[in-house]
Amino acid sequence: MADDNLLAPLSLPAPRYTGEAPFGSCYQQSVANLLAWRGLADAADSIGIGWGFSWESGEFLEGSGRWLSAIRTVYATDLEDLRFGTADDALEFERESIATGHPLAAAVDSYFIPSPFQKHHHITHCVLVTGADAAGVQVVDPMNNPTPTWYGTEDWIEMRSAPCAQRARTFRVRSGPDGRPGPLRLAHALADDLRGGQDSDPATLAAYLTACEEGAVAGTPDVSGVAAERLYLARFLKALAAHLPALHPVAEAVSALERRWYLAHTLAIEPGGFPRERHLRLIRDLGERELEQRQRAIALLEALPHDIEENV
Repeated sequence: MADDNLLAPLSLPAPRYTGEAPFGSCYQQSVANLLAWRGLADAADSIGIGWGFSWESGEFLEGSGRWLSAIRTVYATDLEDLRFGTADDALEFERESIATGHPLAAAVDSYFIPSPFQKHHHITHCVLVTGADAAGVQVVDPMNNPTPTWYGTEDWIEMRSAPCAQRARTFRVRSGPDGRPGPLRLAHALADDLRGGQDSDPATLAAYLTACEEGAVAGTPDVSGVAAERLYLARFLKALAAHLPALHPVAEAVSALERRWYLAHTLAIEPGGFPRERHLRLIRDLGERELEQRQRAIALLEALPHDIEENV
């Protein structure tokens, strides 16, 4: 990389959030780092404004994903969540973004990077892109290797083209956050999310379980995305409870849910597997716990004062 005509990588501080993170939470870790670079204090404790389910097809039951739209609204930021027709299209976008001073978070295939899954499993992972030019990209992997590493264009295109890279999924923040809302505003934002998913979230979970039980989903049920969303929701609630003690029971309940969702995921990937019928029963039981805790959370959140303070 000694060619003087190549773009210099962005000058950025080291990522704020690094090191091993629970399975499935790489998107949250990377987005938290993007927001921290934009000045959002305690970003990892601030982004978990989402509690629900989503499912398109296949074996992956995900969290709601609504935390992304909540971030845009609550923190007045233009967080982008992008997909591309090809990895080459994504690379062109990456080069343009880096040239204008904006780092990115990019989905890749763990099979091709130093990680516990390298050369063994094709699993979605998310890394930070801090440099890009005609020869390749500079990447910081906050989970596995939080130091700048260059990948040539051919290697980068390969790991971004894999199906698990989800059409070269990419996150970017160009503006905001605009201040930090106070705890009451944040709490009511979560209440809005819960009310918004009152009908759709239970229906999504029920549809997923029915498809698994009737054989429409052939693969091993994977709930790591749900566990990851609950992980960051628990962090968000614990931070709020420091200012709003009435939320301590909700924070504790969500932490317990997170642990159970991760247990359900771990049992499914254990060597020798876990009986499918028992696994689905565990997921169904967890879903019932979720619905009970959601109703309790809504009641507690709605009982909070509605005098919304200014940004702090």
